[in-house]
Amino acid sequence: PKTPGNRKKLPVYLAPTKTKKSKRLLNIPQFVAVELAVYKKQQLEHRLKSGHVWEHPEMVFSREGKFINPSSFSSRFSKIRKMLGIKSTFHAMRHDMATRMKAAPDFDFKDMQEQLGHSNIQTTINIYTKFDQATKKHIADWAGESLQRNIKL
Repeated sequence: PKTPGNRKKLPVYLAPTKTKKSKRLLNIPQFVAVELAVYKKQQLEHRLKSGHVWEHPEMVFSREGKFINPSSFSSRFSKIRKMLGIKSTFHAMRHDMATRMKAAPDFDFKDMQEQLGHSNIQTTINIYTKFDQATKKHIADWAGESLQRNIKL
């Protein structure tokens, strides 16, 4: 089958997660849970009005109970984020989450590893964190202050 724009529509496959840690429960902010509950109720009403059996009624985001192709989801997300002036891509939000958790004094690398679902903490440290200019400056300032306190000229 073809999609608008003459692109070939690829099937969606569900497969096991990469590791046992990948399948996990995530806590979400209360306001997000409320919005999802409202959406799920609207979806149920729509499903009942449609009169046909949905293949996957358990899915929160679907097209009439069928899986949304990941490329379609990404495309729609891209349009919405541009419309709202959001610069981050969908995947970059994982990097952003890790970087912001690293910058917060409340979390350590083990917290980040758990949130991101990595079986190996080296993945979290090596791939999903980055040093921004503010962090580099903070390190340089800290080093300079430390040296001045410990070296007598």
